[in-house]
Amino acid sequence: MFVFGTIFIIVLSSPASDSFMVAVKSENIAQPVVIEVLHLGLNLQGWEVAETSHFVIFHNQEKEFVEKVARVAEQTRIVMTRKWFGKDGDAWTPKCELFLHATGKDYTRQTGAPDASSACISIKVDPDSQRVVSRCIDLRCDIPGMVEAILPHETTHIALAGQFGKNQVPRWADEGIAVLSESKEKIDQHRRNLIKLAKERGMFGLKELMEVCDYPETARIPAFYAQSVCLVDFLTKERGPTVFTAFVRDGLREGYDAALRRHYKTDFAGLEKNWQKFLVDENKIDH
Repeated sequence: MFVFGTIFIIVLSSPASDSFMVAVKSENIAQPVVIEVLHLGLNLQGWEVAETSHFVIFHNQEKEFVEKVARVAEQTRIVMTRKWFGKDGDAWTPKCELFLHATGKDYTRQTGAPDASSACISIKVDPDSQRVVSRCIDLRCDIPGMVEAILPHETTHIALAGQFGKNQVPRWADEGIAVLSESKEKIDQHRRNLIKLAKERGMFGLKELMEVCDYPETARIPAFYAQSVCLVDFLTKERGPTVFTAFVRDGLREGYDAALRRHYKTDFAGLEKNWQKFLVDENKIDH
């Protein structure tokens, strides 16, 4: 969930730093990317500070764990920007602040978020230049799977910010892309939920889904996530990830009807027909 207008001002102390370097390989990275993690020591607010090319990590954790977090964050950023936009993207100035909270109590005290929350992000956009001027992720270290699932999901949200011109990433595309950064097990969970919702006739129309401005009411959240994930995956498999993001960008600028015709050679009626066929095929696979 986005929380706009939040800025963290951190004053760093200046102890001698040490560093850790690792070469990361991925299917979306043609050449290994060397990630250097600098350990800067304790700051005036009592946080240990580590830094990479795009992240400043505030923590009170073991170095080995922090280096793992740094690797996953940097890898997610480069993989997602190359996959969805075909480029590395601009440098983040300032870098994204990433806070690792040891417990739910610490997390709630620092962020004001409810204890049931596992993570939150804040993004600030300059209203004149439309440039992202602040990025921040707050994570709980006591949540199972934080590094493997929650961190890639939230980092993907951060990587998408600012990629669609003056427009905010539409919720359905934002959440769909972010969930696709997670494990196959998590994606399949949404796919199974989609089939269940289709049988119960509890889904959004595709045009309705694309035009949702914010998260829907609680009762429709499962349908929103299941459809968002599967629709992004469906359209991406049709023409590829960079065509999909170009479609979203044009849809925000001139409407999804025109964008569908340009990028997928169809209209909403044709898309719904193909989508229903997809649901039938998915139901066969599920059984």
